[in-house]
Amino acid sequence: LGQQKWESVAITAPVWRPTAPPPDIPQSYVTDLVAQMKSCSGTHNTKCRYGRSCKQIDCMDTHDGGREIEEDPNSMICRFRRKCKRADCWFVHPTGREIDEEPGKGVCRRGALCDIPDCTCLHPDTRVIVGKARCFSCGNHGHTKYGCPQRDVVKVKITQLSEEWISEGRETLLMRIEAELEACGKLASPPDIAEDLKTATAVYMEAGHANQAVEAFTEKPFHVELHVSNKAARNKAYSVFVGNIATMVTHEELLEFFSRVGVVDNFNLIRDRVTQEHKGFGFCDFFDAATAEAA
Repeated sequence: LGQQKWESVAITAPVWRPTAPPPDIPQSYVTDLVAQMKSCSGTHNTKCRYGRSCKQIDCMDTHDGGREIEEDPNSMICRFRRKCKRADCWFVHPTGREIDEEPGKGVCRRGALCDIPDCTCLHPDTRVIVGKARCFSCGNHGHTKYGCPQRDVVKVKITQLSEEWISEGRETLLMRIEAELEACGKLASPPDIAEDLKTATAVYMEAGHANQAVEAFTEKPFHVELHVSNKAARNKAYSVFVGNIATMVTHEELLEFFSRVGVVDNFNLIRDRVTQEHKGFGFCDFFDAATAEAA
């Protein structure tokens, strides 16, 4: 019997290549996917047990070395698209899914142009692609918290409303308050009136307009004061360092002094932990960059 000859064959590992995006998916949508992943990742400071193989777009855990889906976001787009019927499908559906829509709600009045990701009305198969990126600051879609157009919005509280205005009813009261406030600047949304009609809140798109409203409305027809609901989102550029503060100067005197420039949110006077005497410096927090620069 002749001896059998063996030939050595080199086995090469498969080379990873990014998935090509579907022809109808714009690059801007893919960019939004990556932005959404990066804005969520690491929020909880807990290490994800799935590591690089994690497939959840909104995963808030940390991923050492990044994730495969961040390097290849196109792989997260479901190939079944609107026809997908998987109950717990973690893939992305750019135009929504038929299974998530409720026939009882009827056809969406926006039709194929509906841009609300969570809309449960019926939509045609030609529905436009809805941006995946969601902002954790304002709750809207199409951008992340880092590019939120409402980062500098400031809420104002309206009090001391006249009994005459209150007696006219909610709708008329809303129109009156909105008309008065918009004389100082554009509002982000209509004012929100309390159940007892005695107080209300409103949000300005720019902090400078909110400051103008505070200065304009002190007594009549109502009183306006600043109210920022999310101090963590405030820009640090609005804080001014103040040094060489005399020992006898009080916190109240500092607030009164810097209020001459504009509305002061807070003055953080640095104190000694033992003696509680201030160290001669502190930080004055304003509500907008223009006032901080003026100071």
